[in-house]
Amino acid sequence: MHEHVITPLNEDCPPKGGFCRTHELNIQLLAALYAVSRVLSRSLDYNETLRDVLRVLHDEAGMTRGLLSVLDPDSGKLNIHTIYTPEGPVPDDNEYGPGEGVIGLVLE
Repeated sequence: MHEHVITPLNEDCPPKGGFCRTHELNIQLLAALYAVSRVLSRSLDYNETLRDVLRVLHDEAGMTRGLLSVLDPDSGKLNIHTIYTPEGPVPDDNEYGPGEGVIGLVLE
């Protein structure tokens, strides 16, 4: 086990019985995973579910930007299904092959 040093965030908020930053992040991430699981079990609408997953990650885990892509096994290309920006979700139906842009580099 590793040792966690608990330090107060400010004088008005001593962490008596509180959590260190690592544990706070773990609690936040577990809450985000729980929220994602609820989204996944709520709807069968694929695109709506993808948008909601990214929104939950933004709201619960502090994600500022993200995208969800799925590899098409027939074409070998990544299909971008939705992109999340601070302004909200942006639908995107682009495909990227290996070596095409930053996304395509992920395939290589």
